[in-house]
Order: sequence, then C-alpha cells, then structure tokens
Amino acid sequence: MKKILIILGILATFVILSGCVQQPQIVTQYICSDGTTVADKTLCPAAKIADETKTAAPEVEETTLESQLAVCYGMPSTQSGSLEDICIIGLAGKLKDTSLCKKLAKDQRMTCYVLVGGVKKDPDVCLEAEFQEDECYNKYATEKKDASVCEKIKEANYKSNCYQSVANYTGDPALCDKITMINSKDYCYRDMANKFQDITYCNKVTTANLKQECLQNLQNMQGGSKPVMEMPAGK
Repeated sequence: MKKILIILGILATFVILSGCVQQPQIVTQYICSDGTTVADKTLCPAAKIADETKTAAPEVEETTLESQLAVCYGMPSTQSGSLEDICIIGLAGKLKDTSLCKKLAKDQRMTCYVLVGGVKKDPDVCLEAEFQEDECYNKYATEKKDASVCEKIKEANYKSNCYQSVANYTGDPALCDKITMINSKDYCYRDMANKFQDITYCNKVTTANLKQECLQNLQNMQGGSKPVMEMPAGK
C-alpha cells in the first residue's frame, strides 16, 4: 500500500510540473497608420477614411459652377452696364458654356453667345441666340474678320452690313461685290477708293452724290488742284 501511495505522489508531481512549463500562446498584433493596435490588419480604420473622402469628392464638383456664379451675383451696376452681367458673360467664355448666357437678360445674351462662339471657334453657337441669330453672326464675322460667316446670315440688310464691315477691316474690295443692298455696296466702294486712293472704286458707286463725294475725297487726298474726273466706261 505504501508503494502505491509513493507512485501516485510521483505522478501528481509530474502532472503539476508539466503544467508549469507549458509554452505560452503567441498572439499576432498589427499597428494601424493612426496608431491603433488590432488583431487583424483589415480592422484598421484607414480604409473607412479613404471611402469617406472618395464619397465626398462628387459633392464638391457639383457645387463648383454655383460657387463661381455666386461671385457674380449681387455685383453693382455702373454707367457702362451691369458688372453682374459682365461677370457672367466672362464666366461663360471661360467655361465655354452657353447655358450661362440664358441667365442674362435677353438684350445681353447676344454678346455672350458671340464671346463663347469666339472662344470655341464655332460661329454656329449663334443658332442659340434665337431672334438675334443674324446679329450674332454679323458681330462674330466682324470681330473675327471672317467673311465666310456672313453667308450664314438670312436677312439681306444684316448680310450686306456684314460684308461691308469685314471688307473695311480686311481691305478686301472683292467683298463689296457680294453686297446686295445698293446703299451698302456704294459705301463699300467709296471706302475702298479712300483706302487705296483708287478712282476705279469711285466709278463703281451708283449714287450720284456719293460718287461725287468719292471723287472729291480722292482729289483732296492727292492734293491736286485739278478735279479728279470720272474714268470713262470701258477703261
């Protein structure tokens, strides 16, 4: 019996000693970019912050146009006109956005369309000017010195004025031949005669008083005492 007790004591001692030397369990930990310690790196809050930033970006983009327009709103008027309108017209040109022209009073829209058309190098922006379409083409052609745009004008007076204006700016007498309105055509030839001091253009003038004025102007410019005579037909 004594032997049995000794053996049991030895076994108990062995079991106790085995529990004391058991290896501790190793736990892996991660330190996130914000200093947080987590057991799993997927639990780091950095990804959540990135998602919030990504979601907020479109909201800033949507308010950009209104923010820029807000700068224009409430500007005072001067003797030259409304600074608010000028600001909106300038913004429309900067953004190449004709929709901003519609925020203006109707009598201010044409200037806006001409500006945007010029920036985009597209005269057909004038199609949005509705009842001011021809006037818009006329102004665009004059500012850009582009006679091909005059052809887009439907109304005869505007088209004639367009060719006359571009002819004066470019010094191209051939454009006078395209003018259908007699009065505008005569003034165009008169202007070419003055520009080039050439009597042949005076001879193309059909209105008697204007032709005489044309010849007299040439005489004064040339400093001659003899009156400038009309060239005989066929010469």
